Amino acid sequence: MKKRTPIAIYFGWTTFIFIINVCSLLLYHEWQGFGLSNALWVVIILTLATLVALHLRYHHYDIAYPLVFVWCFIGIAIANGFDELLVTTSSLFLSGVLIVGILFMKKNPARQ
Repeated sequence: MKKRTPIAIYFGWTTFIFIINVCSLLLYHEWQGFGLSNALWVVIILTLATLVALHLRYHHYDIAYPLVFVWCFIGIAIANGFDELLVTTSSLFLSGVLIVGILFMKKNPARQ
């Protein structure tokens, strides 16, 4: 488990940066987002990132990968402050969901 930690952290950062790059590519090409607000799209993307992190947490029993997302989500909340309250509260809530997933999510070894 400890041998995989640096690779899991690197993979977590790579996944998060990939998500950020796709979002900035869509912004560069002036994608309108089906008429939804930018804040709502951020919440949708943060939710999808949370699902990816929880999926890898469950199937590979990896703690370091979702911790990278927790760190990034807290950074997003600090960067937004009170300017965009929906993004701040959703990033804090989803980081809490990830922490609960890290602590309580366990795969049943009998079902493997």
